[in-house]
Amino acid sequence: MKRQTIQISDVREFMVRHLVDVFDKMSSMKAIPLPRTNAPQFGERVTGSMGIAGEKVTGSVYLHLSVPLANRMTSAMLGLAPDDIIGNPEVNDAVGEVTNILTGGLKSWICDAGIECATSIPAIIRSTSFHVEPMPDVQRECLVFDCGDDRFVVEIHIKFINPPRFAPTKILTVDDSRIIRMIIGKAFYHYDVRLCEAANGEEGLAAAVRERPKLIILDVTMPVMDGVTMLTKLKEDPAL
Repeated sequence: MKRQTIQISDVREFMVRHLVDVFDKMSSMKAIPLPRTNAPQFGERVTGSMGIAGEKVTGSVYLHLSVPLANRMTSAMLGLAPDDIIGNPEVNDAVGEVTNILTGGLKSWICDAGIECATSIPAIIRSTSFHVEPMPDVQRECLVFDCGDDRFVVEIHIKFINPPRFAPTKILTVDDSRIIRMIIGKAFYHYDVRLCEAANGEEGLAAAVRERPKLIILDVTMPVMDGVTMLTKLKEDPAL
C-alpha cells in the first residue's frame, strides 16, 4: 500500500470509528459522532486519561463524561439497572477500562503504521472545571459524541516526530442514490479505508482524477453521465 504522512484527520477518523465500536461492545450504548461542534459544558465530570509515548510519537487521550453519563455507562457495563446505586470506585474503574481500550486501540493502529509506542496506565480525574492545554507543537482534536440525553468528549493530543508514511485505501462510490451510497459507506465503516462519493458519472470522473481510488463501485443508470459511459472514459485514460 502506498504510504503518506499520517495527518491528525487520519487519527480523528480512526478514533471516531473505534469509539463507536468500543461503546457498543462494552456497554451496548450507541455513541453518535457529531459534526465539528463546541464541546458541551460539563457540571461535575469524570475524565479518564492515558498517555502514548515512543521515539517517534507522543500524546495523550482524554475521555470526558458527565457524572450521570458515567454512572449510566457503568451500570450498563456491570449489567445493573440504571437506578441501582453504584459508588465512585466502580465508576472510576469503568471509565478507566473504557479509556484503556480506546487508547490501546489507537496505540495498536499507530504501531501498525510502523511507529512503535507504549501506553501509560489509566488515570481518573473528577472535577467541576478544568482545561487540558496541549504542549507546544502538539496537535489537538476534540471529538464530540451524542449518547442518549447526554454528550461526551474524546480529546486527543498527539505529535509525530518524523511522521510515518501511511494512507488508507481510497474507495470511490458513484451512484445517484444517496441511500445506496450510505449503505456502501456503512458496509465499509469498520475498515481502514477512505470513502469518496459522486452522484453521477461526470462527478465520478472528476473524483477519480482527483482522488486516484484503488476501487470504484459504479452504478449503471445515472443522470448527466451513466456508468457505462464513465467506465469507457476511464479505460480511455491511461493515467486512471
